[in-house]
Amino acid sequence: MKKTHIFSFMTALALIGFYSCSHNRSMEGDYDPNDTGYEYAPEGDMYNSVAYDPYSQFEDEDIRVVDRNSNHLNPDTMNMRYPAKGTVARGKLNFYFPYPNTPEGYERAGTEVKSPMLANTQTMAEGKRLFETYCWQCHGMESSPKGSIVAAGKFPPPTWDFERKNLLKTLSDGKMFFSITYG
Repeated sequence: MKKTHIFSFMTALALIGFYSCSHNRSMEGDYDPNDTGYEYAPEGDMYNSVAYDPYSQFEDEDIRVVDRNSNHLNPDTMNMRYPAKGTVARGKLNFYFPYPNTPEGYERAGTEVKSPMLANTQTMAEGKRLFETYCWQCHGMESSPKGSIVAAGKFPPPTWDFERKNLLKTLSDGKMFFSITYG
């Protein structure tokens, strides 16, 4: 009989212990899914990391307290560095190339956009290198629709009139750039 009471007491104690570890209700009984309950060593934020504000900075030199919401490896103790000059943010290409993907945008780009590159042997060699890296798989080495991917039947041939090859030689810089940009 004594063993039964001890076993019942130990079982009740274990259930109370488990309940207290997983208890995430307030005293009023309201359930809060964001309440993590009790944690071991909560002062060090070992389990829940501090969310950093990207461009925040705070430092008080007088009292020698540094806000933990700042990064001292970056300039001005900001958490995130400003983007490098000349970079284009994802999805913001239309800000730098303001021509819509329409026939009117194609014609307008053809008259307004000029290439900043000079047509010399160095830029032609770089263009050839880029073509052989990115374009020949579909367009073939002679700019025909007989690239290795097309020949294998993986994709249909590129959709421009290959009978008018001289068209590319007379195409304006803006129309070429438009076609490369929008495909």
